[in-house]
Amino acid sequence: MVEVDVELTREFNTYVTSILDDIFQSDANMLSISIESSLINMIDNTMLNSILNNSFDNDEKSLVRDENVKLNRCEVYDGGDKVECCICQDDENMIVKGCKVYKCIECKNCFHKDCMDNWIKMKAECPMCRCDVSKDVIHVDAFEEWLSENIDI
Repeated sequence: MVEVDVELTREFNTYVTSILDDIFQSDANMLSISIESSLINMIDNTMLNSILNNSFDNDEKSLVRDENVKLNRCEVYDGGDKVECCICQDDENMIVKGCKVYKCIECKNCFHKDCMDNWIKMKAECPMCRCDVSKDVIHVDAFEEWLSENIDI
């Protein structure tokens, strides 16, 4: 649970109320100058850091990495143009003809298979359109996978 600083909240509410009063009582040009300078003075690094830190402390919203998932569908890129993978954004490693890629069924964007394999370990959704890609994800037991790759029974 996030603790609320009552004094900072009261100060912020007073500030917002004064801005609203200015909106209804003053000239638009003077208002924008007043708001800009007041905002710079009001919001300092300590307040911003506090807001940012508290916004990431809630465990219910945290992403959990699941090492036991991987893509069960990929294809070979056969497009003519080089395409950037939005996950790695690596100019040196563009998607070119012959690369193994994952292509989103919804938005048709392509991603390096390895990049997408890592992406889905955090969240099974397309990085571009945010559609659910869990139908293209399988759960694997790392030990069983190692056995099947390394031991011929």
